[in-house]
Amino acid sequence: MKSLGARFALILAASLFVVMAIAGLWIERQVRVLVDQEAARQAETQAKTILSSLHTLMLNGQGILARDWLDRMQDVEDILEIEILRRDGKEAFTDLTTVEAVNRFRRSVIFERQEVPPRHSGVARGDHFSRALNGETALDLSDAPEKVSIWMPIQTRQECLPCHGYESAPLRGVLRLSVSTGGVVEDLTALRLKLWFLAMGAALFLGLVLWLMLRLSVLRPVDMMSTAMQQISAGEENILLPEERADELGRLARLFRKMRRSLLSREERLKAIMEQSFDGMVVVDENGMIESANPAMERMFGYGPGELVGQSVKVIIPFPTREKHDEYIRNYIRSGKGNVIGRLREEIGCRKDGTTFPIEMSTSEMWIGDQRYFLGIIRDITVKKKRIEALRHQALHDALTGLPNRTLLEDRIEQAISAARRANATVAILYMDLDRFKEINDTLGHHFGDKVLQHVASSVHGVLRESDTLARLGGDEFAILLPGVDEAGAIKIARKVRGVFDEAIQIDEHSLHLEGSIGIVLYPGHGTDVSTLIQHADVAMYVAKERDDGIAVYDMALDHYNVRNLVLMGELRSAIENEALEIHFQPIVNLASGRCVGAEALVRWPHEKHGLMYPDSFIPLAERGGLIQKLGLVVLKKTLTVCAGCRGLSSAMVVAVNLSAKDLQSPDLARRVAETLRQTGIPPQHLKLEITESAIMSDQAQALGILKQLNAMGVRLAIDDFGTGYSSLSYLKSLPVDDIKIDRSFVTDMRSDKSNAVIVKSTIDLAHNMGLRVIAEGVEDRETYDELAVLGCDEAQGYYLSRPLPVPELIEWVETSPWGLLDSS
Repeated sequence: MKSLGARFALILAASLFVVMAIAGLWIERQVRVLVDQEAARQAETQAKTILSSLHTLMLNGQGILARDWLDRMQDVEDILEIEILRRDGKEAFTDLTTVEAVNRFRRSVIFERQEVPPRHSGVARGDHFSRALNGETALDLSDAPEKVSIWMPIQTRQECLPCHGYESAPLRGVLRLSVSTGGVVEDLTALRLKLWFLAMGAALFLGLVLWLMLRLSVLRPVDMMSTAMQQISAGEENILLPEERADELGRLARLFRKMRRSLLSREERLKAIMEQSFDGMVVVDENGMIESANPAMERMFGYGPGELVGQSVKVIIPFPTREKHDEYIRNYIRSGKGNVIGRLREEIGCRKDGTTFPIEMSTSEMWIGDQRYFLGIIRDITVKKKRIEALRHQALHDALTGLPNRTLLEDRIEQAISAARRANATVAILYMDLDRFKEINDTLGHHFGDKVLQHVASSVHGVLRESDTLARLGGDEFAILLPGVDEAGAIKIARKVRGVFDEAIQIDEHSLHLEGSIGIVLYPGHGTDVSTLIQHADVAMYVAKERDDGIAVYDMALDHYNVRNLVLMGELRSAIENEALEIHFQPIVNLASGRCVGAEALVRWPHEKHGLMYPDSFIPLAERGGLIQKLGLVVLKKTLTVCAGCRGLSSAMVVAVNLSAKDLQSPDLARRVAETLRQTGIPPQHLKLEITESAIMSDQAQALGILKQLNAMGVRLAIDDFGTGYSSLSYLKSLPVDDIKIDRSFVTDMRSDKSNAVIVKSTIDLAHNMGLRVIAEGVEDRETYDELAVLGCDEAQGYYLSRPLPVPELIEWVETSPWGLLDSS
């Protein structure tokens, strides 16, 4: 029953029938009660009449005629039974008991009568008889549906005492009278039929009236609204709904109109989103035909407005992969399985002019009715790919000089060794550092030192073959890989490299004479693996420093550097155990406020013979000697102890401490940090731990677990020297770090080297997109400081702001410098 009208009619008919039935039953019950009451009244009246007549007979001395009179009354219409019962329940006027008792009381024979057999045998019993003996008139309506019986007590009157004075009972007996109600039942049946016909007629009339009212007030407006909705769904506009009504249908019409406006508004918003979106959006049916494409999609692929609609989606797919695309769609439609739907993937797009470009695409399936469509969201990732490529280049190359870094050098040495092993050839490695470069850095500053390194890299690269690799390992150390070169050839090339320093170099207004010490090792004579070869090249380089020509081939017999190493390592061990190291602090300034917000703790070793030694001079020694973890713990403890003694600074600054790769390999690092914080009383949020990319990548799972523990403690975390390692961007995103520090090699020359500027900007944008703050190292001048602020960099440190300072000088700097702490008052 789909019709709403039919449902209403059925409900209405059923409701009227139920009401009619209930009303008829109630009326019939009420009539029945009235009939019973009237029958009882008539029976009581007849009983009283009979008793009165009987009393008259008795007073007139005609008691002997009472039985005959009762028998005649039995034949009266509507009287079914009549009898006089004595108190003992026996029928009166049948035996001579009463006659004899009266004669004895009167002492003469006044009454004479023959015995008459009783009409009913037995003695009357029952509740009605008992109630009558108690002086109560009782009615019995339960014997038969057309019969009513009355039990009426016969009172002892004063005028009865002359004959019946022999007993003083208040009752003489009980009159039982049963009368017929057949006529009343017939009248009731006729009345019932009349009432039922009347009720049915009224119900039909009322139902018709209600149906017409329902039709006019509900069904017709609903039908009008349904028709209007069908027209709206068919796309017709300006369709009016009957919303002028004040009832629920009017409210429903108003709500539908409001919903329609809301849907139209959403449709407009979705349309605006598609039109304004920077990502391309395309809807394709299961036959591969384009149903719609937004403007971004058309611009991205070089098509005009509406030009893509109706074409095959293959027009945006390069020819070599079209067949693969068709096969995938067929398999997916047939089996419903595939690994592309719902996944973000990289593909190649094809423009209208035939050029290709990298895209990032996600495809989702949608159903409209029973029709399947595919929605593709496409983004041009040309710029992103270039940035990633720049970051990859950055990870494998030294940012300052553009040369391969240690990671790339070691990979190329491995390849050269493999090739030499197959060809039974040799490989030479030159290890060089610049003499007195530290003096140049300390005297003229890091910015000038960086220019020296760039000049050296360019000059040395000019005397090498294309097959050779020149790499910068860090600081002023360089390495040269010479595939297929023997010892004589290596010495020859080393002399050519040394010849680069024969003439003074001119940088800015300074003229400098440089020298370099070069150590030489050869595969396979001096080692068969990368680590051994580099270690022996380092030894040979230190031997070269003691020779006039500055060149030395590794010779185990001349490995005096190992002895020097052992002595220096013993002294370093003693300095660590006695905490004879110093902590200097280089301020870190917030570029937005221009105020100091923290400082990086840098360890210094005051050596009796070598003077104040910088980390580059003894950190590698500590790593090789297994002292790096002890050194890290001492630096952390001493840094926090110094900060605890300067409450004015520690409460307003975040102090940064460097962690080594070995520290991240210690399972109890978090516990040791927590214990040190507890002992010194420094809040965890005032401590920042800096970790290099290479340290993290050495054991990713271990590093991630420890970093999460430190982060849970509230300690801040930063990736140091970002861009110099070879980390995965997706992995870095999963690290619980707060800051990224851009390596100084990118920052120093960013104004003169556009590629460095691009890398710095990309790094800042990348970090901010990941919710990280950015700190730039190596800020050497005002121009670099200002440019970093424009690029949105958060914080900076470098010699332009301050060199690393001992605590007393740091306090003075904070109090006198324009970059001092914000006034906490």
